[in-house]
Amino acid sequence: MAKTLPELFDLTGQTALVTGAGSGIGRAYAEGLAEADAAVACVDVDGNAATRTADLLPTDAIAVPADVTSEEDVAAAVEQTANELGGLDAVFPNAGVGGAIAPLAEHDLGDWRRVVEVNLTGVFLTARAAAQHFIESGDGGSITSTASIYGLVGSFNGASPAYTAAKGGVVNLTRDMAVSLAPHGVRVNAIAPGFVETALFADVDVSEEEMAAFTEEIERRTLLGRLARAEELKGIAVFLASDAASYVTGQTYPVDGGWLSV
Repeated sequence: MAKTLPELFDLTGQTALVTGAGSGIGRAYAEGLAEADAAVACVDVDGNAATRTADLLPTDAIAVPADVTSEEDVAAAVEQTANELGGLDAVFPNAGVGGAIAPLAEHDLGDWRRVVEVNLTGVFLTARAAAQHFIESGDGGSITSTASIYGLVGSFNGASPAYTAAKGGVVNLTRDMAVSLAPHGVRVNAIAPGFVETALFADVDVSEEEMAAFTEEIERRTLLGRLARAEELKGIAVFLASDAASYVTGQTYPVDGGWLSV
């Protein structure tokens, strides 16, 4: 018998793992998944932040301190999640950093390496560990990475080369993983947020005046005229983890207030 619409979005009995869950978009993902009744592993390099998120959730939740650039940490996080929460169904490689704002000719190699290591290699390592678990279990699953609108277009001010390169890599890695993992019943997609009111956005290393002008320009270029709130990403996360998206793979979903439409 076909599931009803509420049943399609119900994550009861499922377990999700979210990296970068200590704040911002990752915390919003964790909250949304728990509100859909999934158990959630909150993974973050800041263990205290991970604990604060886990403590907020209404379902079974654990905090897992882990650095997504460490193979060992990521593998251990997947294993701990499966052991303590009784399995693993949906993985969200989300952890990321913003990087310096500087044009290409002035961009620092150390910053480039740091941004690519976290935002792209971290996604690869998390997704690979998830894929290994899903293949071994034989039960399938889903992987939903966090890309960005800057993975689909260049930055409007040409000052984020490392970030755009890494997020563009996430978009195409998503396609490649979807091809690789489809025979194993694993769906792979990505969410491409626009500009979101998070600490990552607020911590950009510019003056208050520059930040005010930057924000004003973003609002002007966004059809809905404002930045997103992190909780506005809950719905797409739950959708892509749920049976409502059972025939969806290899896609990147912009959630951008209309940024890419003009």
